[in-house]
Amino acid sequence: MSTEVSRRQFLTGVGVAGIAAAGAGLAGCSPSKGGTTPEAPTGGGTAAPSKELIPAAYLNQQDYDYKKKTTDFKTLFSPVKLGTVESSHRIIKSAAGSATYLKGPSDEMLDYYVNFAKGGVEFIIIEGVGWLAPIPGPFPSAITVSKEDAMAFGKKLVEECGKYGASLIMQWGAFAPGAIEDLTVEQIQAIEDQGIVQAQWYKDMGFKGLELHMTGGGLANSLQSPFYNTRTDEYGAGSIENRARQSVNTIKKIKAAVPDFAVGALIESVVENDNITNNVGEAFMWSDSDITLPYTKTKTIEEGIEIVKLLEAAGLDWVQCRIGISHYHPGQFASDLYFLLNGVEGATGFGTQFDFSRHFQGEMIGNHSGAGM
Repeated sequence: MSTEVSRRQFLTGVGVAGIAAAGAGLAGCSPSKGGTTPEAPTGGGTAAPSKELIPAAYLNQQDYDYKKKTTDFKTLFSPVKLGTVESSHRIIKSAAGSATYLKGPSDEMLDYYVNFAKGGVEFIIIEGVGWLAPIPGPFPSAITVSKEDAMAFGKKLVEECGKYGASLIMQWGAFAPGAIEDLTVEQIQAIEDQGIVQAQWYKDMGFKGLELHMTGGGLANSLQSPFYNTRTDEYGAGSIENRARQSVNTIKKIKAAVPDFAVGALIESVVENDNITNNVGEAFMWSDSDITLPYTKTKTIEEGIEIVKLLEAAGLDWVQCRIGISHYHPGQFASDLYFLLNGVEGATGFGTQFDFSRHFQGEMIGNHSGAGM
């Protein structure tokens, strides 16, 4: 009997094993007993072959028949214009990290992005790279690169990708030098002004735009969050406008200084908010804040929509929405697995499993296994 295991089989096994190890995982998410595969989901989907499954497998039932329906790609391959950046199709390289920057300016990083351009990707967002930026971030870096060398590498990257028709966007997000409640208004405004420096620097390299990182533990997301923002001033948690003020001001300042530069944003607009009903407890949220306790503890879908409206009014050209757990990066990246593997729908990054019927306000549609949301 062969004992060889393919890479895909191994990865799928890892995903399933992670869920299995969670058992009942989230309180109230899984049935107490296993059983045979349930009836096929409505809408023409077909269920997997009947067999005994672990309890977690009964969450987030999938439509395994969706591939037979996916034959019309007219929209995917239709032109799109985001701000001043145009593409003949809608396949976009996001700024998900490659780690190629860890060697500094290298052929590995250059080839990594040029290969996307060679493959036909026309809209490429580059991950935030500290040594390529004009202003150092708050975290120490083992890579030291002069501004001259950084500028030269950036120009070469733009030039080589441009040979194949690709436009480059740089992702940038500011981190607070300390706790956000301790920052002065002047400090926040100075960080807003950094957006102008970043935009002009990357425009000089030949980049076509800047994507503002508004997720994770960055300043923008911390201020937007009603859980982490405990300020009581104009940047405080008292209103949606206050929470979005730093983000709005940054966009306005960039657009005023570099009007032909595209500006997008990666935001946490869909945040797991199950702790509102205390179904999960501290597994998903850190200690309660006395100031934010009367409010919804995480950004709701409705709040995310209102924030995006404010950003759009300020001049934002596009928005990329991230799902996951606020301020917990591995949990945010766990959702990427939904696009890569079968059988990991609802993976949280904590070894537990979301129930799409009630987590994320019950609005998550995730029934196309291996193809994401």
